[in-house]
Amino acid sequence: MRRPQILSHAVALISERGLWDVRLVDVGRRAGVSAASVVYYFGTKDALLAEAIAAADEAFYRSLERELEGARSGALRIAALIVRSADADWPLWIDLWAYSRHHPETVPAQRRFHDRWRAALADAIRHGAAAGEWRVADPDRAALRLAALTDGLAVQMALGHPEHGRERYVEMSLAAAALELGVDVELLRGAAARLPKVAPAAGGAAGASPAGPGPAPATVTGSPEGGDSAAARATGGSEGGDSAAARAVGGPAAGAPGARRAGSLARGGH
Repeated sequence: MRRPQILSHAVALISERGLWDVRLVDVGRRAGVSAASVVYYFGTKDALLAEAIAAADEAFYRSLERELEGARSGALRIAALIVRSADADWPLWIDLWAYSRHHPETVPAQRRFHDRWRAALADAIRHGAAAGEWRVADPDRAALRLAALTDGLAVQMALGHPEHGRERYVEMSLAAAALELGVDVELLRGAAARLPKVAPAAGGAAGASPAGPGPAPATVTGSPEGGDSAAARATGGSEGGDSAAARAVGGPAAGAPGARRAGSLARGGH
């Protein structure tokens, strides 16, 4: 049993039970090795948890990278980040927020998660600004506000609030992004609707892939651009000012498909 396999089993176990309830002996039992072997490879429980969390976070972005690289418009990149994040393992990240307050060894993992999400949003905003889709004076601050909003919405979604499910998370995040960018929310809704369908990989998305740590990668079908019309629509016809603010809070939820990953705070704690 090698280090990557032990880490893979640790990720799956954390997703099932939460950070608080996973012990080194549990990881060893799941991996078919002794707790001493787990200590040999990782040193401490918190070091193992921090590496497992980093692996899960990396898996989320690895599955998203190709889609972002293929999206020529900033609107598609923003939509992809919001829609795909609705299916991320938010209970794990929420668990980490509380856990890291009492376990300093996991603080860097928590900060990396936050900084990477904010940077991904800021990069998408800059991409759209460079393409002339919108004007944003400070992309980093805009991304910080948007990240704070998605964090808050995700808490209610993870807790199973009946009025704050996946569709509400996507719609309110798209509306907030439209306000930050000064565009008509229909621009982002249209981009979200053009995202390719995502099918869970074999074995389901709730656990770790047998080949390595983190959630099982998704299978994406279709082109993220949906043809040249995506880029054309992203750069024209958007409205700013009060018009965007008035229209950003209404309308149907974004049409991007995908089932939310299984999990609840009952198991401990994107």
